[in-house]
Amino acid sequence: MKKHLLILSLILFIFASCKNESQNKENAETENTELSTEEKQKNSDDGQVLIGDFIYSDEAAVINGKKFIYGVELDSMARVLIEKVEPFKEDEYDMIPVAIKGKVKPNPNDDGWDEVVEITKIIKISKSKSNQEAIEINSDQKSL
Repeated sequence: MKKHLLILSLILFIFASCKNESQNKENAETENTELSTEEKQKNSDDGQVLIGDFIYSDEAAVINGKKFIYGVELDSMARVLIEKVEPFKEDEYDMIPVAIKGKVKPNPNDDGWDEVVEITKIIKISKSKSNQEAIEINSDQKSL
Protein backbone atom coordinates (compact mmCIF):
# COMPACT_ATOMS: atom_id res chain seq x y z
CA MET A 1 0.00 0.00 0.00
CA LYS A 2 2.85 2.40 0.84
CA LYS A 3 4.46 1.68 -2.54
CA HIS A 4 1.26 2.67 -4.33
CA LEU A 5 1.01 5.94 -2.40
CA LEU A 6 4.67 6.71 -3.10
CA ILE A 7 4.26 6.02 -6.82
CA LEU A 8 1.05 8.06 -6.96
CA SER A 9 2.78 10.96 -5.17
CA LEU A 10 5.71 10.86 -7.61
CA ILE A 11 3.38 10.85 -10.61
CA LEU A 12 1.44 13.84 -9.27
CA PHE A 13 4.69 15.68 -8.56
CA ILE A 14 5.93 15.06 -12.12
CA PHE A 15 2.67 16.30 -13.65
CA ALA A 16 2.72 19.43 -11.48
CA SER A 17 6.31 20.14 -12.51
CA CYS A 18 5.50 19.73 -16.20
CA LYS A 19 2.53 22.08 -15.91
CA ASN A 20 4.64 24.84 -14.31
CA GLU A 21 7.35 24.35 -16.92
CA SER A 22 4.88 24.71 -19.81
CA GLN A 23 3.44 27.89 -18.27
CA ASN A 24 6.94 29.34 -17.92
CA LYS A 25 7.65 28.53 -21.58
CA GLU A 26 4.41 30.24 -22.67
CA ASN A 27 5.28 33.35 -20.64
CA ALA A 28 8.78 33.45 -22.11
CA GLU A 29 7.41 33.07 -25.66
CA THR A 30 4.90 35.87 -25.07
CA GLU A 31 7.65 38.11 -23.69
CA ASN A 32 9.89 37.37 -26.70
CA THR A 33 7.03 38.14 -29.09
CA GLU A 34 6.37 41.46 -27.36
CA LEU A 35 10.04 42.37 -27.45
CA SER A 36 10.41 41.53 -31.13
CA THR A 37 7.27 43.56 -31.90
CA GLU A 38 8.67 46.50 -29.91
CA GLU A 39 11.99 46.21 -31.74
CA LYS A 40 10.18 46.38 -35.10
CA GLN A 41 8.23 49.41 -33.95
CA LYS A 42 11.38 51.17 -32.74
CA ASN A 43 12.72 51.11 -36.27
CA SER A 44 9.64 52.73 -37.82
CA ASP A 45 9.71 56.44 -38.59
CA ASP A 46 6.47 57.15 -36.72
CA GLY A 47 8.04 56.18 -33.42
CA GLN A 48 7.49 53.23 -31.16
CA VAL A 49 4.57 51.84 -29.23
CA LEU A 50 4.92 52.33 -25.48
CA ILE A 51 2.70 50.48 -23.01
CA GLY A 52 2.83 51.64 -19.42
CA ASP A 53 1.25 53.58 -16.60
CA PHE A 54 0.65 57.28 -17.20
CA ILE A 55 0.64 59.87 -14.43
CA TYR A 56 0.61 63.65 -14.66
CA SER A 57 0.49 66.82 -12.65
CA ASP A 58 0.33 70.48 -13.63
CA GLU A 59 4.09 70.62 -14.18
CA ALA A 60 5.00 67.19 -15.57
CA ALA A 61 3.82 63.90 -17.04
CA VAL A 62 5.49 60.48 -16.97
CA ILE A 63 4.94 57.11 -18.61
CA ASN A 64 6.32 54.14 -16.68
CA GLY A 65 6.62 50.76 -18.44
CA LYS A 66 8.09 47.43 -17.37
CA LYS A 67 11.56 48.27 -18.69
CA PHE A 68 11.48 52.05 -19.14
CA ILE A 69 10.41 55.35 -17.66
CA TYR A 70 10.13 58.51 -19.74
CA GLY A 71 9.01 62.03 -19.20
CA VAL A 72 6.26 63.17 -21.56
CA GLU A 73 6.46 66.37 -23.58
CA LEU A 74 3.51 68.53 -22.57
CA ASP A 75 2.34 69.38 -26.08
CA SER A 76 -1.14 69.24 -27.65
CA MET A 77 -1.21 65.42 -27.89
CA ALA A 78 -0.19 65.08 -24.23
CA ARG A 79 -3.02 67.44 -23.27
CA VAL A 80 -5.47 65.30 -25.26
CA LEU A 81 -4.23 62.21 -23.39
CA ILE A 82 -4.59 64.02 -20.07
CA GLU A 83 -8.21 64.88 -20.92
CA LYS A 84 -8.95 61.28 -21.93
CA VAL A 85 -7.48 59.66 -18.79
CA GLU A 86 -9.20 62.09 -16.41
CA PRO A 87 -12.47 60.07 -16.18
CA PHE A 88 -10.47 56.96 -15.21
CA LYS A 89 -8.75 58.59 -12.23
CA GLU A 90 -10.05 58.12 -8.70
CA ASP A 91 -7.54 60.52 -7.16
CA GLU A 92 -4.83 62.82 -8.43
CA TYR A 93 -2.05 60.22 -7.99
CA ASP A 94 -3.65 57.35 -9.92
CA MET A 95 -1.50 55.82 -12.63
CA ILE A 96 -3.61 54.91 -15.66
CA PRO A 97 -2.50 52.11 -18.03
CA VAL A 98 -2.11 53.45 -21.58
CA ALA A 99 -0.69 52.43 -24.94
CA ILE A 100 0.70 55.27 -27.04
CA LYS A 101 2.86 55.73 -30.08
CA GLY A 102 5.62 58.25 -29.74
CA LYS A 103 9.15 59.38 -30.49
CA VAL A 104 11.70 59.00 -27.71
CA LYS A 105 14.35 61.69 -27.68
CA PRO A 106 16.86 63.22 -25.26
CA ASN A 107 15.42 65.71 -22.78
CA PRO A 108 16.47 69.25 -23.78
CA ASN A 109 16.05 70.42 -20.17
CA ASP A 110 18.49 69.62 -17.39
CA ASP A 111 15.63 68.90 -14.99
CA GLY A 112 13.63 65.69 -15.08
CA TRP A 113 14.20 62.49 -17.01
CA ASP A 114 17.11 61.86 -19.36
CA GLU A 115 14.70 61.01 -22.17
CA VAL A 116 11.24 62.27 -23.04
CA VAL A 117 8.59 60.94 -25.39
CA GLU A 118 6.66 63.06 -27.87
CA ILE A 119 3.24 61.43 -28.26
CA THR A 120 2.20 60.97 -31.88
CA LYS A 121 -0.85 58.72 -31.38
CA ILE A 122 -3.01 57.51 -28.49
CA ILE A 123 -3.75 53.82 -28.99
CA LYS A 124 -5.53 52.66 -25.84
CA ILE A 125 -6.51 53.77 -22.34
CA SER A 126 -7.40 51.13 -19.73
CA LYS A 127 -8.97 51.21 -16.31
CA SER A 128 -6.61 51.74 -13.42
CA LYS A 129 -5.48 48.65 -11.54
CA SER A 130 -6.84 50.24 -8.37
CA ASN A 131 -10.31 50.45 -10.01
CA GLN A 132 -10.60 46.65 -10.03
CA GLU A 133 -12.82 44.98 -7.49
CA ALA A 134 -11.28 44.82 -4.06
CA ILE A 135 -10.91 41.52 -2.26
CA GLU A 136 -12.73 41.48 1.05
CA ILE A 137 -10.66 40.20 3.94
CA ASN A 138 -12.41 38.64 6.89
CA SER A 139 -12.14 41.30 9.59
CA ASP A 140 -14.05 39.34 12.24
CA GLN A 141 -10.84 37.94 13.65
CA LYS A 142 -9.27 39.77 16.57
CA SER A 143 -5.79 41.10 16.10
CA LEU A 144 -3.02 40.43 18.58
